[in-house]
Amino acid sequence: MTWRSRRINVNTEDGELTLLRAPAAVAISAFVLGLTVGELAKAVAGEPFASAQYWLAIAVCAPFLLSSRWFGSGWSGLMLRGWILVAAAAGTLRIIYFCAMSYSRRPLGIWIVIVLLDTAVAGALWLAIYALFRRIRTGT
Repeated sequence: MTWRSRRINVNTEDGELTLLRAPAAVAISAFVLGLTVGELAKAVAGEPFASAQYWLAIAVCAPFLLSSRWFGSGWSGLMLRGWILVAAAAGTLRIIYFCAMSYSRRPLGIWIVIVLLDTAVAGALWLAIYALFRRIRTGT
């Protein structure tokens, strides 16, 4: 299979959904990677690996990494749609909390960059939700 045959056709519903969900998947993947590296570093320092906070963060991140096909009709699709909505809300609240807490602990220029990047991540989460629910609502 050549590179040309693997291009996403954004004129199709599947291509559009993939394109709109991709930023959230990239952001979540980077977050999970950083979180895992941090937990491994704690383990090397002698602290226990994979605390409850780690597993909670993984549970919040997981629905953004699942295939869009899993969110279809039926009871399992309904549960996954609820899970991804709660996860986006929890992620957004976490971003707001850490931005507010870092205001007094960071220089203003760095804080503004943190807020801008975190706002982009929250936007990517909600863009993925919008794309998924729009796809499900239209039934394609």
